[in-house]
Amino acid sequence: MIAALLVLASQQAVPPPVVQWTANCAAPVYATDRLVCGDAELARADDAMISWLGRWRPPPVAGFAPWRESQEAWLKRRSLCAFRTSHRQCVVDAYAERMAVLRLVNATVETATDVAWRCGAMTGRWRDQAMLLIEPDGTPAGLAMRQASRSGWQPYLRLDGAGSKLRIVPLEGKPIRCVREVR
Repeated sequence: MIAALLVLASQQAVPPPVVQWTANCAAPVYATDRLVCGDAELARADDAMISWLGRWRPPPVAGFAPWRESQEAWLKRRSLCAFRTSHRQCVVDAYAERMAVLRLVNATVETATDVAWRCGAMTGRWRDQAMLLIEPDGTPAGLAMRQASRSGWQPYLRLDGAGSKLRIVPLEGKPIRCVREVR
């Protein structure tokens, strides 16, 4: 009898999470969604992100690795902030990074500085204390940021190093070296 109940219970496992791109405030299930939906500042950040998602070229779907994180993958990482000591600060940092990525990847390359970097096959340009990666065809590829957060949040592309030699370290994949171009 007990064995039959255990088999039945294992067959009624919790279903996998639904795919979402933003906080689900209509029916928040996850701790981070409940935090975002109950905090006016975080709810505004989520709304602003929704607005920028509509402008993202190309649309934020899977398959950007290693230079762009899909919205779904970012949201899953953001949800892991619930396991951090400073849940709220981790979420604040997550939204700050995501908004920077959405704004700068949508920006024209001309808005970056004239200081050019060679990052593998791509070029890099400084913009707002971050490195905008540009594909050989001129398309913005991603945004590398320094690790500045003490909340545990990590940028998808971390910018390491100083001076004329930098490295871009994706969360997954191999780092690439960036060297300042002399003009």
